[in-house]
Amino acid sequence: MTMKGFGPDGCKIMLEDGQTIQKVRLVSVNAGNNGGKNGSWSYYGSVTIETENGNNYVIDASLIKRVI
Repeated sequence: MTMKGFGPDGCKIMLEDGQTIQKVRLVSVNAGNNGGKNGSWSYYGSVTIETENGNNYVIDASLIKRVI
């Protein structure tokens, strides 16, 4: 995932459920692996976003479909 700044309109995050979060900045991406069933591994991670008013929120990376 590419880190993006605010720019004139910030970036837009599209979630898997169809919701869109607009005018945010990606602050950090925290990724790793988590052991799954029968020896297979599953990806997990989180993304911290900052809204234009300065609030930070953490989103599960698997819920993000696209960053524009």
